[in-house]
Amino acid sequence: MVICVMLPFLLPIAQTPPIVEIIRPVQVRPLPNQLDQVPVFNSNSPELLLGEGILLSTFPPQEKSFPSAHLNYAFQGRFDIFAHHIARGSFPDNLRTLYLGILLHNPSPNPVTVKILQGASYLSQPDAAFIDWLFSFLCGRKKNRDNFPEI
Repeated sequence: MVICVMLPFLLPIAQTPPIVEIIRPVQVRPLPNQLDQVPVFNSNSPELLLGEGILLSTFPPQEKSFPSAHLNYAFQGRFDIFAHHIARGSFPDNLRTLYLGILLHNPSPNPVTVKILQGASYLSQPDAAFIDWLFSFLCGRKKNRDNFPEI
């Protein structure tokens, strides 16, 4: 007859390794140019998008389903648009495309001209070109750094 008994006090206790602090000095430089008086439509909250919806509205709140969601700010003259969002599905394999749209409304009877001065769009994960570079930069490796400016 054999009896198997677990005696945990005879096993070595797992030790947590000491925390190692890694400090990597980086150069902090100011951005070129300077601040100006151009208003900016800045949409970055929520940063992580899980589905459709209005992210930011400067429309008037009257006759809206959610009046408190509208900022009631009328842009006049030049303004910039900055949007920073990450589209992520509810599970990791959901890599669907989520499009970001900007709607403009002219409440006056006068015609307006909209000029798009420049634009850019970047992928986030997993296909973004900067992800390998950023990982390499933070880990001190040279992989893929030739394609990106020096920080």
